[in-house]
Amino acid sequence: AHDHEVIIVMMGGNDGQDLLDADGRGRVRWGRDDWEEHYAARMDSFLEALGAGSRMVLWVELPPMRGRRFERKVEYIRAIQRETLRRNPSTRYVPTGDLLRDPAGRLLETLSVGGAATAVHQPDGVHLTPEAGKAFAEQVALRLVPQIASAELTASFEG
Repeated sequence: AHDHEVIIVMMGGNDGQDLLDADGRGRVRWGRDDWEEHYAARMDSFLEALGAGSRMVLWVELPPMRGRRFERKVEYIRAIQRETLRRNPSTRYVPTGDLLRDPAGRLLETLSVGGAATAVHQPDGVHLTPEAGKAFAEQVALRLVPQIASAELTASFEG
C-alpha cells in the first residue's frame, strides 16, 4: 500500500543456528564453511524483497551482548551483514556498538537514564532492559536522521 523510500532493519540476533537449505529440505549446519554463503544469500533475497535498489535500506547493527560465547556468534553474523550490505550500493550499515561501550571498548553494565542508573541488559545478558532499550533507540535515531537527510532519495534510486 505504501512505496517507502527508506526501510530500516535491525535483525539477526537469533540467527546463529542451523539454516534450511535453498530447497527447504536439508540443513546447513551452523559453523560449517557453507553457512556464511547461505546466510548471505538469504540476506540478498530479503534485500531484494524489500526493493533495495529502488529504495534505501538502513541496516542497524545489533547491540553488543554480555556473554562471550553469544557475543562471538553475533559478531560473526554482524560481519556477514556488513559484507553483504557493502556489495549493495542502496544499503547502509549503521554501526551502534559504541553506544553501549565505554571509551575503552568495554561493555557498559549501567546507563544513566533520566539521571538514574539503570541496567543495560536483562539477566539473560542478551536483551536490553526497557529503559536501556529506549535510550538505545533514541541514540540510534540520531544516527539514522543524518543518513536519511544526506541521501538524495528519489533522485538516487530512479532507474
